[in-house]
Amino acid sequence: MAHLVLMEGEKKGQRFELPPSGQVTLGRAQDNVFVVDGLAVSSHHGMVVIAGDVFTYLDVGSTNGSFVNDEQIHEARLYRGDVVLLGTTPVMIDGEDVPERPPDESAGEMIESGPGDIRVRTRAMGSAPRPAGFSALKSYNAQWIAFVVLLGLAVVGALAYFFYVRANSGT
Repeated sequence: MAHLVLMEGEKKGQRFELPPSGQVTLGRAQDNVFVVDGLAVSSHHGMVVIAGDVFTYLDVGSTNGSFVNDEQIHEARLYRGDVVLLGTTPVMIDGEDVPERPPDESAGEMIESGPGDIRVRTRAMGSAPRPAGFSALKSYNAQWIAFVVLLGLAVVGALAYFFYVRANSGT
């Protein structure tokens, strides 16, 4: 049976069985079919559409975007072992009902090996690298920390000045 598996976080390894057909919504909000925790996961992040043996992922306007096998997408066909990155939370699709990726649609690099080509995925299945855009998020957090520290110093300076003036005014 086809299923999604959380690859990181507090609920790492949690499986969600997919129905034989229909749509499964994913996101942080409790009204999703598959609730995925994570600060970078939108309340309604995406959906998996199942039609026969075709599994398609659709981003439904998430804030941080969706990635399949490290490539930002709006819509992508899914194959067994593909990793969907919801914000910074990786979710893998697996199961006997999910088709293998055809050789002509490999997600990895081609490496020549004698008379034929072998296609190899360039990353371990258990790890999903972070998209480049998320390094900017760290910088943004550093700016907030600097702002709070400077604000704190300004408040301390203002209080010190207030007490200094009050102590020297003779009252």
